[in-house]
Amino acid sequence: MEKISRVLATSAQVVASLMLGTTFLVIALGVFFRYVMNMPIAWVEELSRFLLAWIGMLAAAYAFAHSRHTAVDILFDRLSSRAQALLRVFQSVVFQIVFLLMLANSLQGFDRYVMANYLPINEGVVYTIVPLFFFLLSIHNIFFLAGHAKALRHAFAQSSSHQRAR
Repeated sequence: MEKISRVLATSAQVVASLMLGTTFLVIALGVFFRYVMNMPIAWVEELSRFLLAWIGMLAAAYAFAHSRHTAVDILFDRLSSRAQALLRVFQSVVFQIVFLLMLANSLQGFDRYVMANYLPINEGVVYTIVPLFFFLLSIHNIFFLAGHAKALRHAFAQSSSHQRAR
């Protein structure tokens, strides 16, 4: 099961990296044509904006999958291992509820989008990253939840064995 999460995270990393390289090339091309050739390309800003939306969401999903997101753990570190495990399970459950609600809400309204100004695509296609993002977060969180639940069972088993030993 963790292999699925690893494959999804690696795929997000590779696609985001390719899009970042493409963004760099497109912007460099736009700068060249604007300032050297004195012929600005209209679609450069639009494409780079769309790509950056995808890059940000895919990179955030990758960071979440590898627990590289920002966390304030001053109080968390002072808790017992049992309380930490319980809090992690609670956190994962809350995250899962939020991710699923956001996924459901992000799937609505794609028919309302219009064509992009310069590129021949519907903006709804660009914003498919939003439900994809919440889907990826949800999948990664399911694996986190399973791991946290296992750690919680282990923490409770250890505390009950310590109490029996007394």
